[in-house]
Amino acid sequence: MIKNILLLALTAIGIAILYWGGCILKQSQDALTWPQTRGHMIASQLVIHHLPKFIDSRANPARWYGTQVQYEYKVGAEEYLSDRLAFREADSPSPQDALKVMNKYRRAGEVTVFYNPKDPNQAVLQPGYIGNLFLILIIGGLLVLGGVFVFYSQSLEFKNEDSEHIRLGDSYKNQGKFEEAFFEYNYAIKIKPSSPMGYRRRGGLYFQDKNWDKAIADFNQAIAIAPKDALTYFSLAKVYLGKKEYDKALDNMHKAMAHGLNVEPGILEDIKKNLG
Repeated sequence: MIKNILLLALTAIGIAILYWGGCILKQSQDALTWPQTRGHMIASQLVIHHLPKFIDSRANPARWYGTQVQYEYKVGAEEYLSDRLAFREADSPSPQDALKVMNKYRRAGEVTVFYNPKDPNQAVLQPGYIGNLFLILIIGGLLVLGGVFVFYSQSLEFKNEDSEHIRLGDSYKNQGKFEEAFFEYNYAIKIKPSSPMGYRRRGGLYFQDKNWDKAIADFNQAIAIAPKDALTYFSLAKVYLGKKEYDKALDNMHKAMAHGLNVEPGILEDIKKNLG
């Protein structure tokens, strides 16, 4: 249970990462078509992020470096202020990379600003820049794929688990170990009550034990799940023959034949003779 909850949480995180990354990717690409205006740099400075050790174990303490900017620009008669460099910040474990970006904008004076025509408050200096976004998207995709794969594997394992108990029950039955066979068939039914196989097998054991009523109940349950299974009708007919209820035996023999089973004419003749 805890394992499934954890797996579900990781998958949800992966979906959230993909959604978040997809939004940033779309925004950065849309910004390439935004109108441009001239802007004036107010500030460009180095910022240091102290990260948890598990994110970056190369530094002690763990540090990443980025550039913080501030600039003003005009759209028509309105003046605006922004501090967005790109939709995905260019942070790096290398201070040299951050210093290079900082110095570029510190010396620039005037810059080209891309602004959103629907909302001029939204502006950016590097519209197409996405940094390590693809790596983040890959991680999110792996989390989702991993979660889907594990859930699919578990569903297949669950799907086939009843078949394994059926196989064991058949093996015990062939060895004459009927109690063990009953246990395996019962467990197969408990695991997957929507499958007719366990009811058919257990009904066969009840038939061998001449427990007619329980055999009829199991075979009827199997028919309710798989109403076109000819062999189950045939098995049910044999139970009614054991009970000497020949009319019901004949009826189920006809149903077995209607669903494709070849019944020997002699069997039908015997039933009819018993019916008089």
